[in-house]
Amino acid sequence: MGASDKTPIFIVGMMRSGSSLVEQILSSHPDVAGMGEDSVFNGRLPQVRDAIVRAVSATAAAGSLRPLVDAVEAHSRGIAEAMHAKLAPAERLNTATGKRVARIVDKMLFNYRNIGFIHLVFPNATIVHTERDPMDTLFSAFTQRFDDTGLAWANSLESLAEAYRIYRDLMAHWEKVLPGRIHTVRYEEMVADQEGQSRKLLAACGLKWDPAVLEFHNKSRAVHTHSQSQVRRKIYTSAVKRWRKYEEELAPLRRALGDFAAEAPGAGTGAAAAAAGWDHRADL
Repeated sequence: MGASDKTPIFIVGMMRSGSSLVEQILSSHPDVAGMGEDSVFNGRLPQVRDAIVRAVSATAAAGSLRPLVDAVEAHSRGIAEAMHAKLAPAERLNTATGKRVARIVDKMLFNYRNIGFIHLVFPNATIVHTERDPMDTLFSAFTQRFDDTGLAWANSLESLAEAYRIYRDLMAHWEKVLPGRIHTVRYEEMVADQEGQSRKLLAACGLKWDPAVLEFHNKSRAVHTHSQSQVRRKIYTSAVKRWRKYEEELAPLRRALGDFAAEAPGAGTGAAAAAAGWDHRADL
């Protein structure tokens, strides 16, 4: 069910998990373009849901899956074409071949909630999950000022921990019901072995190796997230385990994370944030 089209590459995960880095690496491939969080799929998701509900009723009446199959295929084709149409002219073509790019990255991170719909509509699309040490992820999110509508919760350590637990429970569910469907990129592994992890990422997306992805920081494209400065730099490892500098201050976050905090064991420095001159708005 769903179109055979492989156009979308969906990146999902928590914010500050390395998703912008992964998108920039992918977008540096000549056959890939990135759309960031300007998601055609999410814009059309309400209509897709309504169409599926209507088609299920028609399927029951007809005694055939054909109405459901037709509805899903029509929407998947429409979304894929709209993704191509929405790209800036300079992004639409592989300059080497003159043909339009084969893959387009959709980086609406909270689509971890919608992986079931993604799999239904685009069974051949790639789903990439970006994952990072939970303490680093949430500490980095906390130090940003997320003023976006609906993201005020990200300014509270307790709310961040609760959202993280929900996110991980959902990802565990998808891994169970759709085994092998999701390719996970671990931030720490990517910065430690850029070429090796990039090769695995491209292979998961069905893309041929191209060394251009190693020069992702030279890619000229707009990035409209809190990571816009980071993706203009070469790979660096200084953001790994940065939370340990504030281990004492982040003790409430570790408690709120519960068992998940065990993924970030730490004999940190315990340095006081005030003594270190920590600015809550610092760009991590």
